[in-house]
Amino acid sequence: MEIIFKILPTLLLTGTLLAFTTDDTPVKGKYRWDFEIPGSGTQSSVHEFADGYILYTMKGAAYTAEYRMDIVKHEKNRYVLKGAEGGPKSGRYFVIYLKDISPDTITMYKKELPTLEEALAFPEPDAGNTESHGWNVYSRVK
Repeated sequence: MEIIFKILPTLLLTGTLLAFTTDDTPVKGKYRWDFEIPGSGTQSSVHEFADGYILYTMKGAAYTAEYRMDIVKHEKNRYVLKGAEGGPKSGRYFVIYLKDISPDTITMYKKELPTLEEALAFPEPDAGNTESHGWNVYSRVK
């Protein structure tokens, strides 16, 4: 019985960490969405899905950025992410929803939020939602 009390904390911690595992990522690799900003030109938004994180890159005349988002929680078509420590979005949270996943494209919605609680509570937006650039079709970068 004494051995159970010694290993119980380790088992509980392991179970908690496994609840937040990210190995079942539905997509891998880079996906890009190009769009026009009137008067500024074309912008390119790229999300690279990897084990444990998503790397975001935006390039264009109006705005350029790159930051890593570590996966906090993943369930089916929803990611809850946190800006990587030391990066420009450190301490910020994100929610990404995916739908219409095919070998060549995904439809994605991304929202930045100030707290983990807000990110966890953020519901899937309806198809007509235009906040945060709305839903967009990203093509696989080969």
